[in-house]
Amino acid sequence: MSFTKINISIPLELEKKLTELIEKGQKSAFIANCVKERLEILEKENLENQLREGYLIQSKEALKIAKDFDLIDLEGLEND
Repeated sequence: MSFTKINISIPLELEKKLTELIEKGQKSAFIANCVKERLEILEKENLENQLREGYLIQSKEALKIAKDFDLIDLEGLEND
């Protein structure tokens, strides 16, 4: 895996907690893991939204088709 350096700004309180809770030399790995997990969540949410929109469009089209066939389905069912 390739790595790149970036400069970020975080609130001082977060930096203090990182220093307190994360072993020296492990901050970058910890932050990278947090970013990765959050990105996975965002990607999943994005996919769910796309699927929801697709299902909504598909259901509207299916209703339209069903309405178009309502009259055809009743043809030939005249009462004798």
